[in-house]
Amino acid sequence: MLNVKKPKIYSDGTSYLVAAESYIKENNIDTFLPSFEFTNFLKSQGYDAVEIQSLGCILVFEPDQVVVVKTEVFR
Repeated sequence: MLNVKKPKIYSDGTSYLVAAESYIKENNIDTFLPSFEFTNFLKSQGYDAVEIQSLGCILVFEPDQVVVVKTEVFR
């Protein structure tokens, strides 16, 4: 179960990458992991996750946003 209240929604992975690359270029970010800078920017805007609709996935920013409700072992 995910505890997500305000995800930044992108229609697909390409639109996410374009937004991240634009932010990185506009702010002259030159670090080893620029994705952290973009994540921090989204957090500062009040977002707590990224949703990429075409992939059906949600990327949470903090590990405590994920709760295991039930585990099953498949054999």
